[in-house]
Amino acid sequence: MYTYLEESEFFTKSNYEHIKHEFNFKALGNLTSNDFSDKIKDEISPFYIRNFTYTEGKQHFFLEFYAENGIEKSEFMVIHAYHNKKDYFSINKIDYRTFEHLDLDITIKHK
Repeated sequence: MYTYLEESEFFTKSNYEHIKHEFNFKALGNLTSNDFSDKIKDEISPFYIRNFTYTEGKQHFFLEFYAENGIEKSEFMVIHAYHNKKDYFSINKIDYRTFEHLDLDITIKHK
């Protein structure tokens, strides 16, 4: 498993001081595919990816993304994705609204 925080080739320095680093979707496209990278970008927007991890198998990737709103940190999203190293991928997303609908209070603690 490879885990990437905000200091890696998957993150670039942001022009916005409150964000600090932005996710490098081009690097994700190079790892997987541009279609997959574009879909993740669409799913994440307007949030910012803060943590990214992936596990590479012989013929697939399992990827996880944690994203949050750059200003309102209590608004977050987690994506678990599968990519078969060809043209198939699937994306499962859960965000803070899911917990609100279930009447659950979630607190995110960063290490």
